[in-house]
Parts: sequence; structure tokens; C-alpha cells
Amino acid sequence: MTDLAALSKESVKGLGAGAYLVNVLPSTVLVLTIFSLFASRLYPWSDPVIDERRPVAAGLESVVLLASRLGVVGGIILALVVVVGAVLLRPFQISIVQLLEGYWRRGGLLKTIAVERHTRRASASVARSHIRLQQPDDPGFASVAQFARIAHRARSIEERAAEMADCYPVRAEWVMPTMLGNVLRKAETTAGERYGLDTVHTYPRLYPHLSARLDAEANEQLNGIDVTATFVVVFSVQALLTTPLLWRLDWWSVVPLLLTALAALSYRGAVSAAVRFGQVLGAAFDLHRFDMLASMHLPLPSDGEREYNTNVQLSDILRANRPWKPEKRQAWVYAHPTPAEQVLVGMALRAADGRQGPHGATTKAEGTASDVIDRGSAEDQGKSDQVGKVGTSAAE
Repeated sequence: MTDLAALSKESVKGLGAGAYLVNVLPSTVLVLTIFSLFASRLYPWSDPVIDERRPVAAGLESVVLLASRLGVVGGIILALVVVVGAVLLRPFQISIVQLLEGYWRRGGLLKTIAVERHTRRASASVARSHIRLQQPDDPGFASVAQFARIAHRARSIEERAAEMADCYPVRAEWVMPTMLGNVLRKAETTAGERYGLDTVHTYPRLYPHLSARLDAEANEQLNGIDVTATFVVVFSVQALLTTPLLWRLDWWSVVPLLLTALAALSYRGAVSAAVRFGQVLGAAFDLHRFDMLASMHLPLPSDGEREYNTNVQLSDILRANRPWKPEKRQAWVYAHPTPAEQVLVGMALRAADGRQGPHGATTKAEGTASDVIDRGSAEDQGKSDQVGKVGTSAAE
């Protein structure tokens, strides 16, 4: 392996474990496509390639000939271009997803029309998800059979409409101009809000307590959103570059249409990954919100009403990002663990950080911090009652 090739490998490795799928693969597809496009001489204004004083047919034959002329140096340069493209894609990954979500600074009329379209679509889906049917007056077999067919069709419409309505935010002012944006906005405004927690501001505090499986699933779905969103941009750029092929009026004219279809398919994949990520995000709050409260030394609520009210106050504090008012400081109560429980928490965190599972994923074989506290306190002078106030199992 040459020094240049080793440098390319180390550069890609430095991007992270998910860089191969999220950045390197789209960069490779884009670079090879651009090279093949210009090497194919398919553009109407391109001159044919000359090989041994004879012109080479435009298309695959021309690409193969020019690729064979690259040599080792040309291949290494092409690989370096792929690496540079992957490095340049990395900082723009979030911007690409936000662009497809609909965060357009200068959307203007287009953004207004798109938001209005999705608002109407959400309202129509809610209306179609509750279809009322009137029983037939005629008890005859033909009338009953026809009513059964209509009812079956109505249930199918209701199910599809309910699935569509579930993709939109609860409030109309939160509707985004794209479906991907609406799915992610729905997840960001309902996962923690069901318990009175602001999802965006509390998730960074909850994330360290995720189980290994849940963390791996969340990362997998996020990588899925990133890679499909990147391919939407890649296929769109390719479709734009191949637009002149439409004037050839032959089989190569299908290429821009095929790339456009692939861009649309990639977008559908991003939406599907976003739906799954929303489910995982909701599960994270379902299972680990008490672990977060215990790590913040807050008393665990005894019922749903107290939990909701306390979480609303906590969210207000996290959103404010400024010193508390005196009356809030006086009303805020903590539940500090005993020294023995603190030792058990430290052991749980070290076990969670130090143990590695398959594919390098961290496994929390000892459970969450609150799980270890519960088990350890039962063995340590029977302090299970005190431990119940500090942390409970995420499964509860």
C-alpha cells in the first residue's frame, strides 16, 4: 500500500464509523457518475474519443477506454477526490437534512404554498380517519353484503388516513413544508411532551442513560436519514447534469428520468427512517425518563399528575438558560443518594462505558444506573425503600 493510499484510508477512518455509509458511499457515487458522464461523450456538443485513428462510440465503450487510460496515478487521484468529497460532505450533513425538512431561510411564496398544502392534507387525513356509516334500512342479503363491502373499504381508508395524520405535528403552526420535516417535527414535539418534558431540551440529559440496544437503534435510524438525504441531493445533482441527454431522443434520454426517480425513492426512504426514529425517540422517554431524573437528583413522582407538573417546571428551567427566580429556587426539592448508592452509580457507569459488545457497540450488561442501585441497595442493609426515591428501573 502506497503512502498516498494509506493517507486516504486514514482520512476516511477519521470521519467516524458511519462515514463509509453516510459520506464515502454518496461521494463515490457522485464522483464516478460525473467521471462516467463526461467520459461517455454523450453530450450533444462532445467530440468522440479517437482510438488508433478511429472514433470510439459514445457511451460505455468510451467510458471503458478512458478508464483504462487512467493508470495507477489516475486511479489514486480519483480516490483522493472521493475522500475529499466525503470530507466536504461531513460538515454539511445537518444542513442537507434541514434543507429537506423545509428549514428554508428564503422560502417565500414556495414555502407558504408548501405549508398550506400539508396543513390541508393533515386536516383531510384527520377527517377521513373518522368515517361514519349509516346502517342499511333494508335487511336483505344484497343490502347487507353491499354495506359490508363499503364498511371494509371505509376501514381501509380510515387506516391509511390515520397513518398519514400521525405523521403531522399536533398543532397547525408546527406544520413544515415537507413530509420529512413534519415527521421529525412530530417526533420532536411529542416524545417527551407526553410527560411534560420538552423533547429538544431534555433529550441531551436523557441520552447518556439509553440502553445499548436503544442507542444502537437510534444511531442506525439517524444514519439512515443522513445517507438517504445525502443520496437525494446526489441523485438530484446527477439528474440536473444529465438533463442535456434528453435532447438525444434515444435510450440515454431515460437516464435523467431514472435519476429523478431514484432521488424520489431516496426521499421516501428518509421519511421511513424518520418515522422509525420517532418511535425510538418515544421509547427512550418511555423507558429512561426516570433514570434522567435520578441522575439530576430529583425526587421521583408518585403519580402521573405530579410527574407532568414537575416535568413542566423542569422544562421551563432548561429552556430559560438564565438564573432562577428566588421563588423557584426555594420551591425546588432534591433527593440526593447516599454514599453507598453513589458508589453503585459509579460502578454502573464504568461498567456501561467499559464493556464492548458486537461490532464495537457498548453494552450495558449491568443495566442502567437505577437498575444497579435497586439491586445493590437490596443487598446493602435492606435500603430498598430509600433507593425507590432515588431511581427506579427503566422498565417501570
